[in-house]
Amino acid sequence: MNKNICKIQTKNGDVFMKTTGIVRRIDSLGRIVIPKEMRNSLRIMENDMLEIAVQNESIVLKKISTFSDSMNYFDEVLKLISKLYDCDTFITDSSVIYYYEGKNKDKYIGKNMSEYLLKCLKNRNVVKESNVSFLHIIDDEKESGLNCNYLLIPIIDSGDTYGILGFLNFDNVDNIINIGKIIEKILKLKVSNI
Repeated sequence: MNKNICKIQTKNGDVFMKTTGIVRRIDSLGRIVIPKEMRNSLRIMENDMLEIAVQNESIVLKKISTFSDSMNYFDEVLKLISKLYDCDTFITDSSVIYYYEGKNKDKYIGKNMSEYLLKCLKNRNVVKESNVSFLHIIDDEKESGLNCNYLLIPIIDSGDTYGILGFLNFDNVDNIINIGKIIEKILKLKVSNI
C-alpha cells in the first residue's frame, strides 16, 4: 500500500482511503502526532478517547464517546425532564450530538454540533439565553436553527471537558434554569464515576 494513503472511518462506520501526503515518524515511546488539520476536520480534541484497532495491515483510530457506557443513566433522567418541564434536552460529546430528547430528535442525533456549541465547550462557561434567541445546534448549512430560550452547561470533570448538556424551551425559561442547576450537580457526580 502507498505510504501516503490512510484509512479514515466515518461516524457511520464506513472506511475509505484518502491520500494525505503526510508522513510521520514514531518516537521512542511509540507515539505519533496526528496532524492538526486532520484533528480539526475530524473534530478530535485534546483528551478525546480513540480506539486503536488493526484492520488487515492498517492501524485504524476510531473516536469513542465518553458517554457510551453511561447513556442509559442519562437517557431516563433526560426523558423525565423533557416531559415534566416541556423542554428539549440534549447531550453532546466533544463533537457530535450524542443524545437528543424532544421534538427534533431525529434531526440532530449523530450530527456534528455547530461551531457555536464547539465555542461554548472550549470556553467552558454556562450559557443562558432567556430572551428567545436564535440557536444553531448542528453544523449544517441547511439547518435553520431554533428560536428558543436555552441553557448550555459544559460537562467538566478534573479539568477535562467531555461535552455539553443543553436545555431548550420555547415558552418558559424559568423551568429550564431551575432544572439545569439540579442536573448539573447530578452530572458532576456521574461523570466523576466514568
